[in-house]
Amino acid sequence: DWMRLGLSEKQSDVVLRFTEKGVHSNVELKKIFVIPDALFELIKDSTEYKWTDKSNSASHKLDNKSRVTKEIYDLNTADKDQLMSLPGIGDYFSDKIIAFRDKLGGFHSKSQLLEVWNFTEEKYFKIESLIKVEGEVKKININTCSMEELKQHPYLRYAQANSIVKMRMQSGGYTEISDIKRSKLIDQELFEKIKPYLTTK
Repeated sequence: DWMRLGLSEKQSDVVLRFTEKGVHSNVELKKIFVIPDALFELIKDSTEYKWTDKSNSASHKLDNKSRVTKEIYDLNTADKDQLMSLPGIGDYFSDKIIAFRDKLGGFHSKSQLLEVWNFTEEKYFKIESLIKVEGEVKKININTCSMEELKQHPYLRYAQANSIVKMRMQSGGYTEISDIKRSKLIDQELFEKIKPYLTTK
């Protein structure tokens, strides 16, 4: 299999010696010196790690059991290493997920992962049962925020952010988040997406 990916027979033997001992993440895979950078970049987002310890000792069995335990990670608190341990989530997608999380102000739904660039439904369904979303997202107060602050959110464009602030100035403030729907630039679909990230207080 490794030779079909472009490694020589000797290189494949080296990789197999490492994997027989146990490779548990892309970080460890990249440390195998015979794997060229180009090949690593090609396969890193499609790797899965299911390690079985062949030792008969009780301590090794216990260690192996702890390694294969399926942990459920909170998308709003998981660090890069935790995200990379999920099936199909390599270095590239872990960075993308964290960057999108920071721009959003946190995830309010697991399905928002599908909005990450190039994140497929196939990847999503592989990890759906291994992730959760808890806690409050960062909210923007539409009665006090600036247009600059609003337009930084990935769901809003400049014109929409500008419209929200101008309507606030004209009306003297918002009493309900739904008041922003008076803008012709904010349809129901956009409102449902942005609503969890807004507050009037």
